[in-house]
Amino acid sequence: MKKAWLTLIFMLVSSIALAQTVNQILSEREFRVGMLRFYNRQYQAAIQVFQRSLDLDPLNYRARYYLGEAYLQAGYTRQAIEEWENLIQLGGATYQVKQRLNDLYYQLSMDKNYTLYENYVLSQLYDGLKDGAHKVIRPAFLFYDEEEDTLLVSSLGNRYISEIDNTGRVIRTIGRKWWEQSVFATPMGIFLHDKKIYVADYTQDKIFVFNRTGKLLGSFGSHGYQSSNLAGPMGIVIVNGYLYVVDNGNDRIQKFTPEGEWVQTIGEGELNRPTDIVSDGSYLYVSDTANKRIVVYDFFGNFIREIVLNGIEEPRGLSLKGDFLYIVDSKKGIYLYNLQTEDMETLTTEEKPLQRPFDVAIDKQYRLNLSDINSTKMAIYTPLQMKYVNLGVFISQIWVDKYPKNLIHFRVLDREGNPIYNLRQENIAIYEENTLVPFIRLGQTYNYRDRLYLKIVIEMDPTMNTYREELQEFLKSIIEPMQGTDKLDLTLIGATTEDTGPYAAALLSTLEKVKNHPVGPLKDVDKALYNAVTSTLNVNLNKAIIYFTSGKTSFDSFTTYEPDVITTYARQNAVPIYVIHMGNRRQPLYQEMAEKTFGKYYTLENMKDIVQIYQTIRQAPPLEYVVSYTGLNLRGLPNFWVNVKLKVQYKDFMGVVDGGYFVPELFSSPFGPKLIDLNREQFKLRQSQPREE
Repeated sequence: MKKAWLTLIFMLVSSIALAQTVNQILSEREFRVGMLRFYNRQYQAAIQVFQRSLDLDPLNYRARYYLGEAYLQAGYTRQAIEEWENLIQLGGATYQVKQRLNDLYYQLSMDKNYTLYENYVLSQLYDGLKDGAHKVIRPAFLFYDEEEDTLLVSSLGNRYISEIDNTGRVIRTIGRKWWEQSVFATPMGIFLHDKKIYVADYTQDKIFVFNRTGKLLGSFGSHGYQSSNLAGPMGIVIVNGYLYVVDNGNDRIQKFTPEGEWVQTIGEGELNRPTDIVSDGSYLYVSDTANKRIVVYDFFGNFIREIVLNGIEEPRGLSLKGDFLYIVDSKKGIYLYNLQTEDMETLTTEEKPLQRPFDVAIDKQYRLNLSDINSTKMAIYTPLQMKYVNLGVFISQIWVDKYPKNLIHFRVLDREGNPIYNLRQENIAIYEENTLVPFIRLGQTYNYRDRLYLKIVIEMDPTMNTYREELQEFLKSIIEPMQGTDKLDLTLIGATTEDTGPYAAALLSTLEKVKNHPVGPLKDVDKALYNAVTSTLNVNLNKAIIYFTSGKTSFDSFTTYEPDVITTYARQNAVPIYVIHMGNRRQPLYQEMAEKTFGKYYTLENMKDIVQIYQTIRQAPPLEYVVSYTGLNLRGLPNFWVNVKLKVQYKDFMGVVDGGYFVPELFSSPFGPKLIDLNREQFKLRQSQPREE
């Protein structure tokens, strides 16, 4: 009987394992089909196939990653975020995925981020004399303004606050008066709240308040040892509607309203020479320097717990990023404490260029800005892996229809999301299975730029009808210069929508189509614009959308596709939208659409520019690069996944992206090996496109 039970259990376990194996095989097969759809820019189809793959195997990490990519390429940013967050929860995300998420959070103004850390490298030793033009001497407290991407530094040697932009240039001094005079004696803690800058003065025992441009608005605080006094204020934070000040000389925390009214004393008898204070929105964290610990309070001053880290000697500056508390030990370096898991890491670096590190600020690129209170130096450390995300590099397509001679379409953006133009072959490196490809060519990027494909979308409502003469003049200025190899594609939107499909540019026939289209109330504007982007996806020419709008449409007109979806769709696929608003009043909705897709926005006030739009588009640099190369010849391994790494180095910046493709299946014919299955779709899509000689 026992033996029978064991046999039954063995059979059940075996059948479950077999089912899992079968599902994994089927999931990978669906993923392979999904990748072909994805690289053909058939994103809606790719989304469905990737979802089927995940139904079979929810732990197919590659399928989940590319499902997020397909959503993003199709314009659905929030769905992409959801899939990549799931990937992180499942443990299948790389640091690149986390960085992509952080970028999307920033774009959508979402108060979320993932901390990326491992080993740090010294990327710059900032000299306040040389780099800061003598305006950063003995830097103490730091505050990073994420909105402006600037660093506020309390410069004790200058006795004012210096604001440094992301190039290292001091763009503003705060508190500085005529010549070298200052409102401060010893500026310390800095905090930005509600467009106001709060600064603690250690010597004057005051809190000074400035507007965002540095104009002094007022001050409050008085020296003493009574309940409402200050004696050496240092770190400050504003949270939950109150200002909390580290009262270093009185060994306590003082709670004020932002207007300066004293509310409460916190930590008396518990703290010994505290330095800094930060908050995660739920609790206050105080560096209790002389007691060598971090103390946690609630907003009412109740002691919650203490954080004692092994080996810490002199905790000073604090900073929060995500779930992590950064602690500067003036003698030991930087500690990183996970508030959720209570794990501790010591961020070590080979270089230790600072005499007495004091405070730390983390920017949106996860660089650590570390001040040295005893010198003119600040050290800027970059996570080792983040050396590869100074630039955003994104692979849109990998064409393998002529395998192993492949093509990669990719985009490169700077930290602000703007395209990097004029890359050369020496800026680019491609690796297949960690093997460097020796020769690459960028010729395909520029070979087709002398041929235009213009998708013109025109609203045909009663308001537009009043601008028929202007519309005809603008169309004439666009179409007449077009050459025989240029293509035109027209969409007319009214009560019905008419799509002509691509045709050889001809002015008279175009004007006739516009004239004959019935005028009526606008319907399905959003669908027409989304489909306009779709029609250009696999057009390997100098392409653009020109959109003539009466300006009467509003956000409510976008019922199927929101404006952000259309904008993201065009932006991700390197399709610029040029908006011509037939009026003099600017329409923010369309202005943003044009700017975010790297097109241009015009009103009738810009008539001189509108009639030059053909030349503007023809001379515009490409938003997407196309690189050709001969990869590894793995014909004997059909359906093998080839890992591809693309690196871009431009000036002092570098970016990297991982991608891949499946080795296509081939069959023998009298004319040599031919592609089978869905790979032939890539061949069909490219048949009419220019070839690199």
